[in-house]
Amino acid sequence: MEATLRLFRQGRRNGMLKVGILGLGLIGGSIAKSLKNFSKEVVIAGFDTNRQNANFALENKLINYLIHEITEENMDHDVVIIAVPISELKNIFAQLSKIKKPLIITDVCSVKEPVIEIAKQLLGNKLSNFVPGHPISGLELSGPENSEDNLFSDSPVLLTPLDETSKQAIEAVKKIWEDMGAKALIIDASLHDKFLAATSHIPHVLAYMAMHTVQTLEVEDLEYFIGGSFRDLTRVAESSPALWGNIFLNNKKNIIDICQVFIDNLSSFQTMLENEDTIALASYLEIAQKAKFKLKN
Repeated sequence: MEATLRLFRQGRRNGMLKVGILGLGLIGGSIAKSLKNFSKEVVIAGFDTNRQNANFALENKLINYLIHEITEENMDHDVVIIAVPISELKNIFAQLSKIKKPLIITDVCSVKEPVIEIAKQLLGNKLSNFVPGHPISGLELSGPENSEDNLFSDSPVLLTPLDETSKQAIEAVKKIWEDMGAKALIIDASLHDKFLAATSHIPHVLAYMAMHTVQTLEVEDLEYFIGGSFRDLTRVAESSPALWGNIFLNNKKNIIDICQVFIDNLSSFQTMLENEDTIALASYLEIAQKAKFKLKN
């Protein structure tokens, strides 16, 4: 944390790093816990329009104090971390653009190109201090009551800075994530959205689809027929439908492209079964198995 502190203005109160977290759900709460877990040299202010989340975070000391409005007086922070759904970003960016103080700003949204478009429209002269980000970690649960202080440990965080983003802002946000135990990587926003469509968004689609599929069986006591493989596949179907519906819509082109790849694969698999093509089927499964083993290593 000392290296991070040196990146910010001198003369901060008690030499502390001041962080504002806008959005105190699972991710925002976990960020607060992680920052406090790795250093005592941090003061965290929290903001959430959900009073239950806000009060929980304050009462359980995830944050040091609450702010109820995004105003010049309240936003006395070195860095602001936005942890709200993308549907709420326009309002947050519009309010931050009115703050005259220099703020380094980052976010945690699961899609990046739409976030950057909104930022370009609304952040104004704050754009040079904006570092879009996405921690590749999470849970199917929600709310600060499910937050964890090690959620980001040894996990990648993908940063997608703009051409306008200053090197100082990038380095500061990178170090803050590293202070929380994460591995910060720089990637192009369009590649982020393309890859995450395949590795995160489509798996969620499949989890929801699997639950729809078993509903067609009309079997009583279905739990007796469900083992570990189905539970693993559908774990993320417990995730917020509102949150994920919004993510799907904001990355629809990439998801549609990957959907077609899945449809083609499923069609090929179906043909192998219909033709009882044991050689093609064995090869298909072995290729997937080898790819999985390679990923683990």
